[in-house]
Amino acid sequence: MGCPPPTDDDINRVLLVHLANVSAYLEIYHHLENSLKTGRISLAKTRCNSLCGSAKISYVSYNSAEMASHGATARIRVDDSSSFHLVDELSPFDNYVGSADATRTSTDCKVPDPINWFCGVLVPPQLRLAQVSFRRSLRLVAELATRRAALLHSAKQLSDLIETRDRLDSESLVSLNPVPAQPSQTTH
Repeated sequence: MGCPPPTDDDINRVLLVHLANVSAYLEIYHHLENSLKTGRISLAKTRCNSLCGSAKISYVSYNSAEMASHGATARIRVDDSSSFHLVDELSPFDNYVGSADATRTSTDCKVPDPINWFCGVLVPPQLRLAQVSFRRSLRLVAELATRRAALLHSAKQLSDLIETRDRLDSESLVSLNPVPAQPSQTTH
């Protein structure tokens, strides 16, 4: 006959794992929204303060050489286990090759903080807060992708268990119920 049908305990166990994944996914998503909101508000406050206040930042203040050779690129490592990890938050544009050597090179050489592109200018605290918020958001996105993979896996497990149970139940009901005989029609 094959394997026995999944029991209620089997389905409940997988359902609890699935609900825990849903809860964790929603919690991480909420933290991501808050982190992005904090970053955007901090950027807006920095811009407002720089436009209205005495601390004007102009093109002359930027370190153009530094800005041309580095960027805020991020790479995420994906392996077969459906686990996503932030490899490096900032890497030079030169090292943005999809090889393991580039990853090793980018972690060996320390990339300067892009917020230091404002040479000679004290970095406003709101701008630092925005940077921290956006970096936290990058980590949360990787965590959210990992949790989403776990959520999809638990949803598939749950649907497979329920489908198997329904199929085996319907097969057992068919074998228990004999097919009723069709009444013969007589003509009078």
